[in-house]
Amino acid sequence: MSNVEIFPWNTYFEVGIEETDNQHRKLVEIINEICSCALSTKNYAETIDDLFVKLIDYSKYHFDWEEQYYQDNNLPDELFNAHKGNHGKLIAQVLSLKKKYDQDVNKDTNLEEILTTLVLWLTHHILEDDMLMCLIIDNLAKGMQPQVAIKKANRGMKGPKGTIAKVMSSMMNVSSSSVLELRREITFRKELENKLTAEISVRKEAERKLTYLAQHDSLTQLPNRRLFEELGDVALKGAKRSKSEQAILFVDIDGFKAINDTLGHQAGDELLIAIARRLEDGVRESDIVARIGGDEFILHLGGECVEKDACTIADKIIKAIATPFDLQDGIANVGASIGIALYPGDATDVKQLVQNADSAMYLAKKTGKNAYKLFSEI
Repeated sequence: MSNVEIFPWNTYFEVGIEETDNQHRKLVEIINEICSCALSTKNYAETIDDLFVKLIDYSKYHFDWEEQYYQDNNLPDELFNAHKGNHGKLIAQVLSLKKKYDQDVNKDTNLEEILTTLVLWLTHHILEDDMLMCLIIDNLAKGMQPQVAIKKANRGMKGPKGTIAKVMSSMMNVSSSSVLELRREITFRKELENKLTAEISVRKEAERKLTYLAQHDSLTQLPNRRLFEELGDVALKGAKRSKSEQAILFVDIDGFKAINDTLGHQAGDELLIAIARRLEDGVRESDIVARIGGDEFILHLGGECVEKDACTIADKIIKAIATPFDLQDGIANVGASIGIALYPGDATDVKQLVQNADSAMYLAKKTGKNAYKLFSEI
């Protein structure tokens, strides 16, 4: 996570005491870390909790060191006690804000209040309180009496240093407001992006489902005639390039109407689904199985499929369909009549091949059913 400098450090924040300046810089870094978390679009709650603890612990350390330094350098008791009291109030204020942040569901609102308070406090603490204390200590070190040292330091804070302090305080206030506004904008844009992404995903999924429904039989989930013809055209183009032979099988189920009449339409649907699975199991992975309506199915045997291969697969399918089906409402016995049309001998386009295979299937039915016939036999 990259840090955002809501509170950019510069030489105007230096009070002239190296250790104090280093500690102030550390406090600034922690506040900037909290700001970076606040600007993050990820879940930052746990990290901010850790940074709060870090800020409170380091503030206590800094205040203890600073108070000891002021005592060692003879800061007047009245000023020392007031400054120490301000330290205690700040720790109490941060703890109160942290407690409110923990208890409130609306983290963002409280986080804005916390960031604004921290930035304004630290700006005031460094540019006004500590700057004044350091001027007083510097004057005391030059041998001035306490009242004179304090008076001269106050005059110094009303001059260029004071002007700079006021300008920098105003800049920090604007900076914190800008960062918080930026965070609101980032959050809004992220929410909008998520919403748009979700809507696009829903639309794409709906389009995918519509495409699937338009290309598949709703009962068996096999390709329908439209998809079969599209896939078949692609397969035949490949066959033309490779000069290979292919075949179309037209399968009609013998005895299906009797199952519908005796066991009911639900059993008929169950049977069609079972037949579809047996047809898929009876062909190669590169082959296409489709249902074109009622009890009729068509198969495209792709790759290299000569007449002998097509007859072998047709015979295999006849035996598979002749095996009894154990349905929920009883046993179903059916058969299959199959017509075979070969590419390129019988036709060179899918529609004509299907039509020729259909004609061969009717020949198989006329000659006894539960058998296959080649279009060339007509």
